[in-house]
Amino acid sequence: MRNLHYGLIGFSAYAYAIRFRGLLPTNVDWIFRDAIGDVAGFDSTANYLGWEFFRRGAFLVWPVGRSTLLGPEPGASIAMTDSLPLLGIPVKYLTWWTDQPLQYFGVWILLCFVLQALFAGRILQKFISSHVAVLTAVVLFPLMPVYLSRVGVHTPLSGQWVVLAALALLLSSHVSWGRWLVLNVVAMAVQPYLGAMVLLLCSCRVFAECWVRRTIAQNQMLTLGVSALGSSLTAHQIGLFVFGSGSLQAGGFGDFSANVLSLVDPLSDSASSHTSSWSQRLLVPNVIDGTFQYEGFGFVGTGIALVATAVAMNLVVRSRRRQLLVPLILVAVLMTSAFSDISWQSALMLVSLAVVFVYFVKGDGLGRSSRVSLSVALAISIVVSLTNVVMIGDRQVIYPWPDALQSFLATVRVTGRFIWIVTYVCSFAVIVMLFRSVRSLQIALVMIALTVTVQIFDSDYAVFRQRELLRVNRTSMGMESALWVQIGERYRAINFVLPRPAPNLENPSGGQDQSTLNEDFWFAKRVLWADLGEFAAFRGLAMNAFYFGRDPRSQYQLEASDLKRVVENQSYQSDALYVFIDSALWNQAKTFRRDQDVVGLLDGIPIVAPNLRACASCSFDDVVQVRPLGD
Repeated sequence: MRNLHYGLIGFSAYAYAIRFRGLLPTNVDWIFRDAIGDVAGFDSTANYLGWEFFRRGAFLVWPVGRSTLLGPEPGASIAMTDSLPLLGIPVKYLTWWTDQPLQYFGVWILLCFVLQALFAGRILQKFISSHVAVLTAVVLFPLMPVYLSRVGVHTPLSGQWVVLAALALLLSSHVSWGRWLVLNVVAMAVQPYLGAMVLLLCSCRVFAECWVRRTIAQNQMLTLGVSALGSSLTAHQIGLFVFGSGSLQAGGFGDFSANVLSLVDPLSDSASSHTSSWSQRLLVPNVIDGTFQYEGFGFVGTGIALVATAVAMNLVVRSRRRQLLVPLILVAVLMTSAFSDISWQSALMLVSLAVVFVYFVKGDGLGRSSRVSLSVALAISIVVSLTNVVMIGDRQVIYPWPDALQSFLATVRVTGRFIWIVTYVCSFAVIVMLFRSVRSLQIALVMIALTVTVQIFDSDYAVFRQRELLRVNRTSMGMESALWVQIGERYRAINFVLPRPAPNLENPSGGQDQSTLNEDFWFAKRVLWADLGEFAAFRGLAMNAFYFGRDPRSQYQLEASDLKRVVENQSYQSDALYVFIDSALWNQAKTFRRDQDVVGLLDGIPIVAPNLRACASCSFDDVVQVRPLGD
């Protein structure tokens, strides 16, 4: 019955925050809301189109997540477009009979709200006996800023309930290898970053058991072994390695990190951030952080930040060591504030969160294994999320790391997301210590109710902004010519020349060879991979380049060499449309052309359509003729 209550809290939070927008599977328009001109929409657009390409590809494939219509040969995968393989793979085989555009992301958002509340309640009930108190506190978790900020932007990362489920297992009295195995498989099939977090928490619990028992037990090794094996096999089957192990590493390590002050920073200041301010009235002051640290957004919320300060003060004042603790805390606050030029309030809140966590870990409600595993998990999560380029506000401190460690973590790249573990653990610690430190249950209930009220009240505009992301407000993709219908019927593939990550029209920039500057490339202002991706996906056409989570570098190089020879020899495939984004090769293609090919700009897009002039029913009035090089 308690689980049902927690689920109802999650459903109510969903109704308040999302209001059922995007829930209908046949409603796909909200996903394309900003495929043009706004980077915040790139992830959701790629997630959905990646699923449509996957669904319409070959029915039986190996690994099961391979996407045969997308990417360079021999194809991409549902993992490389981050299309939520946990649902995407089974739904493919349930919807093979229809070409109706469908999406499961709206249902996933609702499911995540319910599970977020469910697992939060299961953790809190371990420490708080009052069911009313637990129900009140649970409201905070499906409305956490780190959770809601992902809804509608990077929807698979809304599955942060798997982290809460892992924390629940970590805090359990015994280690169940079967439960850890299932959770690791599910987490990896939701999103690889979440899978890595769950595997980390599992490893910390196994380490703690061995540390406490001073022996390596068979059950612990079995748990770690099957969890790691399950995660690896799942990663393989969803297609995480489809581009080869070399593609897993990516740039950005040390940039997409968390700030030391992320837990008390309600807004990322990066110009490319789409994070709303989660303290509308700035009850928690904003912190100036690094350029790319929107990925390390870890704000605990206004209510939790404020009550953490009150709880920490209460704990210290009642402590027998207050004469030592008070000066230490004041020094820590002053040093943090002075070094990073932030407000003393932010420094005090951060130090208070640390104090509350220490008291929580030392409390009676945790066993030795849970204490060790929580402490190790937080230490590793903090180090990984901050990286060796530590940002404290806008101040930077760099310390050396071994090359092997940096190379390994480069496969993760966006390490700042590991701050979510710290955010959730500190939030639980604050709530639990509130009820432990306040002797009157009634007073504690009033305080937690005020915490919830303040958090909702101060973040109402940010919640409104997230809700608006799920409105049906898409913009036109601009492919209006009737000739596109004929193209969709006559061709089976779209080849970008030359393929590259997130393909768009690009002229040479400063410092590059300006002799290939192409005036034709200034006509199109759209995001080609999104527009042509929608066009191709809905018609079952293959497309050789896309917006992938990792880049198929070696495959792109091989295909680029082949396509360059095709253009030079004019040996175009009769069933493929060629879209030019390389200005030098476009100059060559429009200068040397075959009579039956259509060469020009169609709705601003440079194309070579082999043998299309043989189409008697086609009208070429919309094709803008282009001048050969030298005219």
